[in-house]
Amino acid sequence: MTAQQEVKQVTARQQEVRRLAANEVLLADGSKIAPGVVELVGGIVVKTYPLTEELPRTEWVRGTIEIRLEAGSEKAYIRKL
Repeated sequence: MTAQQEVKQVTARQQEVRRLAANEVLLADGSKIAPGVVELVGGIVVKTYPLTEELPRTEWVRGTIEIRLEAGSEKAYIRKL
């Protein structure tokens, strides 16, 4: 694999959406979604919404997902029970 192919592969992985669901999502503004879904791209929160149906390729996490604003971007942290 060439260096250019490796860079393309890493870039593609960074653009993949990672979808997490939890019984409770605490947003940076102090509001709460229960149960909620958080979508991440490259470790940055791009979308949050209430869980209303089963979604494909969703990772369920135990505890609460807390969204924090850091350096102008929202990041998600899992608080275990």
